[in-house]
Formats: sequence, C-alpha cells, structure tokens
Amino acid sequence: MIEGRSLQSQEGLQTDGASFAACEYFQIFGLEKKYDIEDNNLEGKYKICKRNCTRTLRMPLSRGIHILKLDGVEIHEEHTISDPELLDEIMEIREEVEKATCRC
Repeated sequence: MIEGRSLQSQEGLQTDGASFAACEYFQIFGLEKKYDIEDNNLEGKYKICKRNCTRTLRMPLSRGIHILKLDGVEIHEEHTISDPELLDEIMEIREEVEKATCRC
C-alpha cells in the first residue's frame, strides 16, 4: 500500500485513508464520543446517511451548496433577490452564456 494514494473499497468507491481518518464517526451518527456505544440502530442511521450523501452529490445544485457550506459560506435558499438591477444583470449574463454554449 502506498500512503496518500486512493484505495479501492469493497463497494467500488474510491476512498482516501486521510479523509476517513479526519472524519468524526461519532458526530456522523449523533453519538457521544466514548468507548461503550448504546445504539442498536447504527445500520439504519448509516443507510439514511448514505442515501442523503448520494442524493446531495448527484444533484449539481445540492452539491454546489454543500461545497459552499464546507467552505464556511452560509446559503439561505429561502431568501430571494429583489434588486431589479441585479436581476436584469443576472438575466443578461444567463442569455450570454446560453448564446455562447448554444450550437444552433
């Protein structure tokens, strides 16, 4: 095994040993950090966590929001933009991007 390289797990996922070492397993499962664990539903919690992670990473918007949150940027999806000038600028930029990528 070469340290720092990705390892292939049994499920076919690329895993990095350093990433897993930095991961707080107790926090993920909502457990107190102690040796004796009194939770009989770890498998159920794992499945829910896995489903949520998969859903987040598959959807571009959710994935982007997740990346921003990891970088400390708070996203308030319920807030809307009400500045008409900013909205016009956004619309113009979108139109320019659409024209540039359109193969019409």
